[in-house]
Amino acid sequence: MRGRRTHSVRGTAPFSGACVNAVAGFATLGGFLFLTTLYLQNVRSLNALHAGLWLLPMAVMTFLCAPLSGHLAAARPAWWVIAGCGAAVLVVGWFTASGRTPPRSAPDAVTSAAPVAPVSSS
Repeated sequence: MRGRRTHSVRGTAPFSGACVNAVAGFATLGGFLFLTTLYLQNVRSLNALHAGLWLLPMAVMTFLCAPLSGHLAAARPAWWVIAGCGAAVLVVGWFTASGRTPPRSAPDAVTSAAPVAPVSSS
């Protein structure tokens, strides 16, 4: 077996692109969490514990969905997973930008996921 080369994916364009995407995704998530924590503490005047509790639903959903997304990505073609996630982000963004809410048949947890207190203009 000496002298036989095994095929390695390291150094190929798809692997390098996936690594760049992963680093960019984690950097974006870290920046989002950092800025959101600063916003909650400085603008909303929450203490560190309450700011962490506000971010807890996102952490729980990330914990629950990570294994599911791995199984989904292994069972389906990559374009299917990317298209499905892109469509979900598009729909959520459309609801958020338009000020509309999902239909009332949705669970209350979805329609009131982020309660926002009115901001005084004083």
